Amino acid sequence: MAKIYSDEEIEQLSKNPCVLHVSRHQMSLTLEFRQVIYEEWVISPTYSTIKRVLEANGFNTAELGANFVRNIGTVFNRAGKPKFARSPRYDAEATAYGKSCEASPMVSSSVKNTMKDQKQIREALVSTGKFIRSGRGIWFAPDFEKNLREAYPEKSIKQSLEEAGIDPKCVGYSRIKRLERSFRESGADTPPDPKAPDIPPMIAESLLTNPYVSEVTADGITLSESFFALAAILAELPVDEILDVFLITPSAMTVIQKESVSERLRETEPMRWSGMRKQEGTLLEAEVLCRRETALVKAVSAGYDKIRGILSHARPSEKKKICQLLDSLPRDPANEFTKREILKSIGMSKTSYYMYVGKEDFGTADAARLEQDEKDVSDVRLVFEYKGFRKGYRQVYMLFPRLMGRKLGLKKIRRLMKIGGMACGVRGANPARRSAAVREERAVKPNLLRRRFRLHRPNRVRVTDVTVLVYGGGMKGYGSALMDPVTGRLIAFVISESEGLELAIETLRQSDNHPCEDGGIFHSDQGVLYKTSDFQKEVLARGLNQSMSKKGNCWDNASQESFFGHFKDECSYQDCEAIEELKKRVAEYTDYYNNERGMWEKCRMTPVEYEEYLLNMDDEEFGRYLEKEEERYKKMKEHAVRLAKKRYGTLGV
Repeated sequence: MAKIYSDEEIEQLSKNPCVLHVSRHQMSLTLEFRQVIYEEWVISPTYSTIKRVLEANGFNTAELGANFVRNIGTVFNRAGKPKFARSPRYDAEATAYGKSCEASPMVSSSVKNTMKDQKQIREALVSTGKFIRSGRGIWFAPDFEKNLREAYPEKSIKQSLEEAGIDPKCVGYSRIKRLERSFRESGADTPPDPKAPDIPPMIAESLLTNPYVSEVTADGITLSESFFALAAILAELPVDEILDVFLITPSAMTVIQKESVSERLRETEPMRWSGMRKQEGTLLEAEVLCRRETALVKAVSAGYDKIRGILSHARPSEKKKICQLLDSLPRDPANEFTKREILKSIGMSKTSYYMYVGKEDFGTADAARLEQDEKDVSDVRLVFEYKGFRKGYRQVYMLFPRLMGRKLGLKKIRRLMKIGGMACGVRGANPARRSAAVREERAVKPNLLRRRFRLHRPNRVRVTDVTVLVYGGGMKGYGSALMDPVTGRLIAFVISESEGLELAIETLRQSDNHPCEDGGIFHSDQGVLYKTSDFQKEVLARGLNQSMSKKGNCWDNASQESFFGHFKDECSYQDCEAIEELKKRVAEYTDYYNNERGMWEKCRMTPVEYEEYLLNMDDEEFGRYLEKEEERYKKMKEHAVRLAKKRYGTLGV
């Protein structure tokens, strides 16, 4: 979906110097900025590169949308470096730039970047007063040429231009070479050019017989006008390949000469096919024409492969333009690139092609949809602002038929509100609550115990919980107990007037008097105290693995819950009048529970005796003990499954 710019966005983008024009449905960039993006794109041709340059120049790519960035890359792939402005506003900018050159003699390399059009470059150079118009081009002004001649050869022309504040790239190395040649021919004593090509005699003789070479000198070769007329159509190929097609040795030319040839080829209008067919010449010229046609076929095939890549992600309107362009192409006289072959090369079916070309409205659905969206956004905005009350997209959906007399889908209204920037925080998600839930979820530990309370060695497991103790006619105290479920031994029982983090940590500290083995399991419910980072650090510091029951499932900590049941049934703590009296009563019961109270299912022993009994077992005896406990565990699980099925059958009754 194409971006529809709001009034605020249009106003903000208009202030950006890189923006040429912006309207409701379109934004175009200046030629200068497009060329800056292209220079970065050539180094790393990715969409991330385009995003980086846009964001570095004050654009928010998230608001512009992915299509805007993708379209820039598509144009670069199809047309290469931007060469033309898209609006008369650019011409005004170029004129203003020319005036700035008059004020300052400095003509830097940015001229060439911002004014690719050669005519504008020439105008800027003439405005410095150091160049004059000569025919179609320009030449050095007489006074300036005289100054250059006086400084030569102590200073090269390039050095003199740089000292005068003129970039040699803007002047062109071909002009500089011609001026140097005229200086040498006039008798100036010049050192030999170290970059001049060393042309062997045999190659020089063959080049002299080549009709596309007009001159061979020690400085290199000069190409004929017929070369540029015939080779202009191959301008997109590397210059070495073009020279090879015309049987010209690339090493016979300097890098500067090759750049000059490549620049002129791009400016020369290619010779039409009819003009080439009428030419008659030598066998060498015929061979060159054949090699030229082979290179053309190769270049055209590569171009069609590029179009295939563009079509794979092009929009219908873009495909329509490509089809219309193909339809306007002249017929291939050699009958090699027929429409059937072209369509096959670019990966488009004949049916689609003729639908795009034959039907006026085919492929324009996206443009029509954009136009309709603009109308719908306006209507949705009226409903959104109705009576000044805030509304979410559901409320807009319900009000829309009443106010507008027609219906729009819920998803479409949501999309249009997003396009139009109509955000509403009515009953929106609470980020703080969501982040708190995420933190709490991360703090929950897995259930490592899984109700296997007695299937361990003594001092390998610890279970804990907190209970409320009501005493003294309504006062509340809190008891935090820690026990070994294998032996039933009560390790710690801490009493406090408040249920805070200090209560749970104090329970851990008292357990150090009878520590659990390193790597043991510390099990609790999912209480807030046990999910705090401070408490979990204390558990880790003691080398224990923390385990938690499932949420709301008391059976996962049944051993500890059973102890609290026995304690409240057997200990008459309710008549205590103060917290100190309650602590004393709990301490007395703890001693009684561990050392005197027997456990029916554990051989009628006290917890301390049963712990000693298990610790004195050898491995064989303890193995038999675990087998019996495993059988009990299986029966417990089967019974739990039967109860769960029974509860499930009564749900909703």
